Amino acid sequence: MSEALRALVAEAARVVPGLNGRVVTSDAAAPWHAGTGLSAVQHFWASRYPEAGPHYAALRGWGLLVWQPIYVAVIAAHLGDAQPDLDCLSLVVDDGDVSGYRFGTHSATSRQNVVSSQVSLSTKVWLRKRKNPSNTSMKMASSL
Repeated sequence: MSEALRALVAEAARVVPGLNGRVVTSDAAAPWHAGTGLSAVQHFWASRYPEAGPHYAALRGWGLLVWQPIYVAVIAAHLGDAQPDLDCLSLVVDDGDVSGYRFGTHSATSRQNVVSSQVSLSTKVWLRKRKNPSNTSMKMASSL
């Protein structure tokens, strides 16, 4: 499934210039949401701009750390053929800046399987409501 990941990374770079990613074979890097990246980025911005205060450093660091995983997730949902596991995504942090991301190889869920499971769940919910019409809106509609 690493071909689907590679295709997703290429599509993300095409859609959003500067969204630089790659698929690696090792799982050595910490996930993007591990506290180590945030503290390093936050410390960098706090020492660079001490007059801005700790809130600026925290928000600047948070913004730098979340934008790439968010964009990749949205691009995968709308344009990709696979839904990647974001726990397998790590960020490249360099001097207080996030300059790319890496996916460790994993089996991304195909878009078809995600859609099929959503349709299946929707169907089950619809059938359950149909079998048990004790819904308040159903009672109100039948009394009219």
